[in-house]
Amino acid sequence: MGGKTKYKFEIDIGRTPEVKVITHAEMQGHIQTGLTGTLMEYVDAKLLLDTAAFEFGFDRKDNPTELSAVELNLKYRATIFMSDRIPKGSRCWKAVMEHATEHHDINVKGLKGIQSKAEAILQKCTESMLKDYRSDLARLKREETAAIRALAKEASGKIQDDLFVPILRKSVAIDTDASYRPLEALCRQYGE
Repeated sequence: MGGKTKYKFEIDIGRTPEVKVITHAEMQGHIQTGLTGTLMEYVDAKLLLDTAAFEFGFDRKDNPTELSAVELNLKYRATIFMSDRIPKGSRCWKAVMEHATEHHDINVKGLKGIQSKAEAILQKCTESMLKDYRSDLARLKREETAAIRALAKEASGKIQDDLFVPILRKSVAIDTDASYRPLEALCRQYGE
């Protein structure tokens, strides 16, 4: 094989969360175990596979001589769900949206810090895949679609489990009875 493979990892974080209003009863089905009170919002945050690709280097006879690059692109999407009992524009709505936005901001900040770890996961998964192919680049090129799909699924799953889930845990850690008390005081008339 030729030169060193480059690993390119990117996350598209480029949009603000969508806001959806759902019934108050449906909202209560999302309360975390161990918390008390009435849930007024929750944030559904997802890290999704966007695109993945191989780049090959070729000799004069168009035979692959190296896997020059592996690219994996994910996208972060968040939806803020709000209780239909909270009037839009009210002090309660604004306070609850501020709390939900704090979850989103923690997620975004955490995701911005995973670049090198995600590239290391991508590299490790690629090296494992190349062992399976016994570094047969001609076969890898022939099976490129299936190979990149399998690699993308494995690498994005490991990034999800090893890097994104801990970020989500940190985000959810702000949901405490103490953090909900000021919201419940503002929003009491819309609860239960």
